[in-house]
Amino acid sequence: MRKLILALVISTFLVSGCSDDETTRVNIEISEDVVASNGFTINWEPLEDALYYDVMITPDVWEQSTMVSNETSITFDNLLADTEYTVLIEAGSSLEQETIIGEGSINITTEAVRQEFVGTWEYNYSTLVESYVLNGDGTGKYIYDGDESDIIWSAGASEFAFKLLNENGGGFYYYYEYSFNSDNTILTLDGTNYFLQE
Repeated sequence: MRKLILALVISTFLVSGCSDDETTRVNIEISEDVVASNGFTINWEPLEDALYYDVMITPDVWEQSTMVSNETSITFDNLLADTEYTVLIEAGSSLEQETIIGEGSINITTEAVRQEFVGTWEYNYSTLVESYVLNGDGTGKYIYDGDESDIIWSAGASEFAFKLLNENGGGFYYYYEYSFNSDNTILTLDGTNYFLQE
C-alpha cells in the first residue's frame, strides 16, 4: 500500500511540475510556388490562432527576413541563381509574450541562369559604350558611358531582364526581347542593339 501511495505522489508531482506556459508547436505546411533564378514565392497553411508569422531566409544578403500578418504568402527576390535557401516560418499568437504556436521550414534551390548569357557583352556606338558583365550566379554589372551599377539578371525563353540595384536591394527592372547569332557571340536586344561578347 505504501508503494502505491508513493507512486501516486511521485506521478502527481511530475504532472504538476510541468509548466503551463509550454506550448506544443504545430507544424506549418509550406509549399513553393514560383521559383526563378533570382527569386521565389512560397505559400503556407494558416494557423487558426496565429496573429503574425516571422519569416526568415538564410542566407539573407538583403535582410529580407520579415514579420507578416494576415498573409500566407511571400516573395523573395534579388537572390543568387543556383543557390539553396532555407526559409523558416514561426507563427505567433501574442506580440507581448512572443508565444510561438507553430513553425515550419523549407529548402528551395533557385534555378540556374542560361549559360549562353554569362560573360561580358559590349555595344559601341560612336563614343558611347554600353556593356553588361553577367555572372553565373545571376549578379553582374551594367556599365553605361562609364557609369557602373550592380545588377541581378535573368533570362527566359525570349526575354532578358535585369534590375539596377540600389544600396538596399531595391531598384528598377528592365526587360528586353533577345536573340543570339548562330555561335552565341552576338546578343541582340529588342532587335536593334548588338552586343559583342568580349
